[in-house]
Amino acid sequence: MDGNKVTHNIEKEHKCLVSQAEYRILAAFYANCYQEIVQKNIYYIDRNQQLLKYQAMLRDRIIENQNIITFKILQDKLLHEYEISNGNLDDPQLLELLRDYQIVPPFIKQAEMTTYRRLVELPQAELCLDENHYNNIIDYEIEYEEKVEHDGLKKFIALLKKVGITYQPNLQSKYQRTIN
Repeated sequence: MDGNKVTHNIEKEHKCLVSQAEYRILAAFYANCYQEIVQKNIYYIDRNQQLLKYQAMLRDRIIENQNIITFKILQDKLLHEYEISNGNLDDPQLLELLRDYQIVPPFIKQAEMTTYRRLVELPQAELCLDENHYNNIIDYEIEYEEKVEHDGLKKFIALLKKVGITYQPNLQSKYQRTIN
């Protein structure tokens, strides 16, 4: 595994699907502040469908030839995120973690999405302006991912309001949209 470690955090983010016009307004507002990232997300299922049973997600995110393996699972109303940078699906630490949920290989590619992300680093959060391509669909999503504990939803709503966008919570994740 080359010494890579599994990192764990509780993911706290707010998401909103927007129109292409709203996306462009927000991108123009932050025109000089963002970093552009292209990421390919490949989502997997296991043959025993334990990922579905646990409403969990297993993803390989590829950014500039770097793989980030992510396992997300909802426990006690919190979204737990486990990541391994420069990892792969055969990583012993990943397999050990997944075994706790009876999730075992082989993993089968279920869906794929390419995201053109404009990342804005804010003092308390990351703001992601995402153009997502999947299943011959293009959608636009704004994510506000908290880096430190604060009233993130209130800040996100205020940020959107500044440019005339009304917050409507996105009820489906990227993964859910690719498989529906």
